[in-house]
Amino acid sequence: MRYQDLNTYWDGLLALGRRFSKTDEARAQLIEEASSSDSLEDLVEQWVLVNDLGQPQLLQLKVWLQMSYSQLAQVFRCGQREIAQWLKAQRSLYLPAYPVGPQLIAEPADGLSCFMVEQYLSQWIDAEIFDVRTIQSLRQHLSDCSACQERLELYRQLQSKILNSRPSYQAISDQEWRETLKAYHRRERRWLVRLILYAALIFFLAVVGIVWLVLVPEKSPNIFELP
Repeated sequence: MRYQDLNTYWDGLLALGRRFSKTDEARAQLIEEASSSDSLEDLVEQWVLVNDLGQPQLLQLKVWLQMSYSQLAQVFRCGQREIAQWLKAQRSLYLPAYPVGPQLIAEPADGLSCFMVEQYLSQWIDAEIFDVRTIQSLRQHLSDCSACQERLELYRQLQSKILNSRPSYQAISDQEWRETLKAYHRRERRWLVRLILYAALIFFLAVVGIVWLVLVPEKSPNIFELP
């Protein structure tokens, strides 16, 4: 991944780097991970592992990085249905309870009740509904039902609130990218040299041990048996 591409997701990923107490350390680690990642999914999956992220951060990943359900499913190694359910459950934690009252359309002409529309609003706000009939039914219902319009507005406000809570960081420059990777490759070379030296030392000790076992007699001779 190039640093220009990383800058697109830089703020969201860096904000989720909770393992690091210092921003400089998180920046360097994120650059190193990005340099060895072929795609956004690869990078996010590695960043999730490094920072021990999980379902509680899923909504932030969705809103801050604008990842699709398909991409998130690849990151968390699950199905898109699970992603949709988790996001809906997380949004429900921040929203008021689903309203009940006579103002709700219980038996609409389009076949969708308010309760059924509520089940789709999380996916609707994420633009993850692709069935044409479902989209048409939702649009029709929302155009006729003021209660569901208000409910949808709450979802939009939550979306904006989460998006606006994302911190901003200084973008990566070409110089920072090159210097960070240069330092990373130096550490890799030092680690490789150290590994080779340790392997050589172990080999030397093994050879010495084998020679000692071959040349040293099994037991010392009895002095009374010497000629």
